[in-house]
Amino acid sequence: EGEEGTEKKVEMKDITVPILRYVATSHPDKRSMEGWVLRYEEQGRSGSVVSSGNTLVVAQAALEEERLHFFCGRTRGAPAAGAYCAVPLKEKDGSVYGVLAMDTLLDGRAIGDGDVARLQQLAAAVDEAREPFAEADREKRRLEEEAAEAARREEEEKQRLEAEAAAAEAGEGEEEGE
Repeated sequence: EGEEGTEKKVEMKDITVPILRYVATSHPDKRSMEGWVLRYEEQGRSGSVVSSGNTLVVAQAALEEERLHFFCGRTRGAPAAGAYCAVPLKEKDGSVYGVLAMDTLLDGRAIGDGDVARLQQLAAAVDEAREPFAEADREKRRLEEEAAEAARREEEEKQRLEAEAAAAEAGEGEEEGE
């Protein structure tokens, strides 16, 4: 708390709330999924891919339903079997910015090594295509940080000069009083 009559400066910091957003799906009822958000704290199986940075394959997804979040039910007559695969989407520095996932809950087929390799190749292509935009974002953040630091230094210099001017005025007032 500041002293009476003074304003306490509150330092603002960026707060990041990691989320995974369903941006596209081939599910027949895509409207029930697209746009849904999983908060990272919910840490479903996709969240574990974000935190580990590793590909995940669940051979029998039906046995892990309590650990997989499904926003829509299975289509009537769909098998109770199926597999799930999630691949991390990574920045150039290796940090994970998203997850590319697929499942076979509608047809019940297995996800083989070839399917996993293709999904990993697709993720690598997405990463590569995104990199110029990510580089521009990094440069923007760097410039914003430099501007904020310059503004902070400028404010400190202004306060220093004001303090010097006030001290000089006080000194002149003392001399005149003599």
